[in-house]
Amino acid sequence: MERSTSVEIYNQVYAIKGDNPDKIRALAEIVDKKMKEVAQFSRIADTNKVAILAALSIADEYLECCNDLSNLQDRLLNHCEFVKEHLNDLIVTK
Repeated sequence: MERSTSVEIYNQVYAIKGDNPDKIRALAEIVDKKMKEVAQFSRIADTNKVAILAALSIADEYLECCNDLSNLQDRLLNHCEFVKEHLNDLIVTK
């Protein structure tokens, strides 16, 4: 059941509807932290610009994680193939 969770992002309070209040709070905390980082390092006062830069930064982090995951999946697949080949060699030689 969806219910409203109150969160504060960049000194604004929002009521966000969703099934998981803990997740909503965690997501809001990430956005709030990123917006504050962007504002601090860029010295931009416009909230909309801060939000866009924060969104781009979060999207960049997301893409990096996706690439890392893809690389790990490739490495795992290669290791599985390596183990499979060696197991086949052991089975065939016995």
